Amino acid sequence: MERALGEPIVVRVGGDASGMAINGRGSVQVGGTANVQNFNPNATKLVYYGTAASGAQAQDAAYVMRSAALAAAGTGLSATIAAQTLSLSQDLKALSAELALLRPLSTIASTASALDYGRAANGYAAFAMTAAAFQDQNANFDRLFANLPAGVTTVINVAGGVLNQGGNINLSSLNRLVIWNFAEATQVTVKGWHGSILALNAALTNTSAIEGSVVARSFTMNGEVHLGTCDGTSAILSAPVPEPATWAGMVAGLVLVGAALRRWRRGGRSVPAAA
Repeated sequence: MERALGEPIVVRVGGDASGMAINGRGSVQVGGTANVQNFNPNATKLVYYGTAASGAQAQDAAYVMRSAALAAAGTGLSATIAAQTLSLSQDLKALSAELALLRPLSTIASTASALDYGRAANGYAAFAMTAAAFQDQNANFDRLFANLPAGVTTVINVAGGVLNQGGNINLSSLNRLVIWNFAEATQVTVKGWHGSILALNAALTNTSAIEGSVVARSFTMNGEVHLGTCDGTSAILSAPVPEPATWAGMVAGLVLVGAALRRWRRGGRSVPAAA
């Protein structure tokens, strides 16, 4: 899914798609067969498909359109998404690795007191967090951010391979200003969550809504994801991050949210002409 604030939603699926739904205005582009049953296409909810459409009613015809280019071998939506995904994955792995190397202002061993931002510089602050602190059932993550300065991007590098969130997070102010980097993790389970999740090597599971964007090796969704692009500073990076040609084709909302995202080009957003 692709969405910028105030713009239509664009969902791109390389293969077949069914059970589709979008909240708001926008379009769905499907490389294979699109099953539009219960989608209720209309002038503000369009469907483009590459090979076939099913489940359409008579009144849907004007809003469910074939675009042969979406199914073209080598250049269609499936191939384009695969190439974009590989490029973006490489860039995000580099970003996660660089964030993990940031010198922490302190290590979070418990959530009993607020983080000290006194030595934060260049618009960002990095902290390390132990696996035990992350998984503490009595943890109050909100307490950590009682002194969160306006305009400062916070990077939390969480240690550990298999992680299950213990405490609760309720502060909506974290959504655009905190990046949780799970560089070591192979499995992460979260409850209600605020802030961006960067877990390139992990199987991520949520049991409640995530308020922020998500990048993971795989993602089992048991709750909604409310995307909120990180509005941070690129000063976090000590060297330029490679620019992928486009990242707009990412499917299912797995769009980063890293400090460098603002510097990356947005391309490939045009809706294909019906054929």
